[in-house]
Amino acid sequence: MEKRTLTLSLVIVAMGLGGCATKAFLVHEDRTAATGIEAGDGISIILGEHKACVQLVEECPAWVLSEGDEQQFESCLAEAMRAERPELAIVPANEFRQAAFPKFGFQDSPHSIEALMPLLKDAEHRQRMASMRLRYVVILKILTERMNSKWSFFAFVPTWGFSRGEERYSTLTAEILDLKEARISGKLQVNASGRTGFVVPVFLVIPLPPVPIFAMTETKACESLGKVTARFITYKGPASTEPNSLPHPNEDLVNCVVGGERRWTYQSKCD
Repeated sequence: MEKRTLTLSLVIVAMGLGGCATKAFLVHEDRTAATGIEAGDGISIILGEHKACVQLVEECPAWVLSEGDEQQFESCLAEAMRAERPELAIVPANEFRQAAFPKFGFQDSPHSIEALMPLLKDAEHRQRMASMRLRYVVILKILTERMNSKWSFFAFVPTWGFSRGEERYSTLTAEILDLKEARISGKLQVNASGRTGFVVPVFLVIPLPPVPIFAMTETKACESLGKVTARFITYKGPASTEPNSLPHPNEDLVNCVVGGERRWTYQSKCD
């Protein structure tokens, strides 16, 4: 009976701290050109930027990009894209890089639309990409912020203890570059939020091992972004009539105060 009571108490505490792990997604879509893809055409996913901050600040330092980091998010996004559209052919980023930029290493190769666009005007680079039947490059940008960290005390007799939790926000942005048309097709942005931390329980007077609470915001946002990216690329209608466009197509999502509460929304809605 005591074991059952202890287990139930820990579950209640974990739910109270972590809530529903990831709360919600906000999707922002900015389509600047028509899309569509033919059978056999490929898509590559490259990591353009990865930032992480402990608190919300004006300048958030970017991490040094690594192939391991890129492969992790490439795998997540590609899996979600194929789950939504199984016919999509994903060309690994390292294969794209080796074929298109054989003289460049990972760090020296282009990781942004600004760096890639001028190369599309170069006949040699365009020929290399054309030989791969590569149609789109998806440039992925990641920003994760952690804030509002605090300690809390709890008591569910016969269990008591304390917990530390913080809010975690992840914003993933996909910029879509059409290699065939040498133009930017648009941008997609997904936000996920949740609480993360740990619980230190005490049963009567016996301290127990800490219980971690995870909010996998980057993973959840990546899965959601993969699905909308697949729909975005395979949509063949004109850009101006895209049915999934949101009311604020030219605004980015920001974390700001609205009505005295901090949350993710469009910039025009901030106080």
